[in-house]
Amino acid sequence: MRDKVICVGRNNVDIILDVDFARLRPDTKQPSGPARIVMGGQCMNAAATLAALGQSRGEAFSVVYAGVTGDDENGVRVREFLTARGIDGAGCITAVGLPNTAAYILLDRETGERGIVETVPEGYPPYPSTLPESIWKGASYAYFDGMDMPGSVAIAQEARERGVPTLCDVEMVSEDTLALIAACDTAILPRPVAGEIAGTDELKPMLEKLVALGARRAAVTMGAEGTAGLNEAGELCRVAALPPERIVDTTGAGDAFHAGFLFADMSGAGFEAALRFGAEVASVKCAHAGPSSPPDALHALGAGLGQKVR
Repeated sequence: MRDKVICVGRNNVDIILDVDFARLRPDTKQPSGPARIVMGGQCMNAAATLAALGQSRGEAFSVVYAGVTGDDENGVRVREFLTARGIDGAGCITAVGLPNTAAYILLDRETGERGIVETVPEGYPPYPSTLPESIWKGASYAYFDGMDMPGSVAIAQEARERGVPTLCDVEMVSEDTLALIAACDTAILPRPVAGEIAGTDELKPMLEKLVALGARRAAVTMGAEGTAGLNEAGELCRVAALPPERIVDTTGAGDAFHAGFLFADMSGAGFEAALRFGAEVASVKCAHAGPSSPPDALHALGAGLGQKVR
């Protein structure tokens, strides 16, 4: 059976500068290595990770990216990246006459932690509220990064009507993001965002609030403290973080976690096992520079999961 994942959301051209966070002060300067330009954005990172995990399945697995690209050299770079990573760009639309969105990332040389400043050109169009029927055909899962509203909400609602499982990430709280959680089967959020939504920092009540909004399962990511989730039966589970021997770059770790969870969930792993696989994929990401792992770093993980769930 062929599996197709639809990824709806943001892409960025990331400009990465290596710095010393401890020396960042107002009115000071410090040298950096050469700026690195890579393709990123929450949804793009997740799509690239999914494509790499699924490569062991060949033509039986595909990823379709649905997002907006700029009408400039960086927009071309994004589309070339899709092709290079084996991601179908059939869901892309072009912001005519506008540059692609970008993110400037300050990466700490010592810890791999980062600070991000994103730029979105004035008048940049949101993604439409519908997908072509050709993209829906054969779809087995849909992922939303919570960045392109309100189109994502409408598409998630349609996915539910079509019986397509859905997963969302949310990093900002608004009426649209609450509606997206309500429309999705699974919501996996950073703990501070979930706490803001729930009005509490206690794990189980926090997760129960996300489920009360409409999600069927929910989890919160907590960095070095791991992940906590609430399954369909209302049972709380905890999964430990799996830090690599050396953290190189934490950029995109959350996106990798979402992709790993989705891949395992779609492969038939249970909820807790899927969360654990997400932690494995995030660990691989943190051991590599850039917003997504090199494909060859994920191939064995994807193939190994397939053997475990058979």
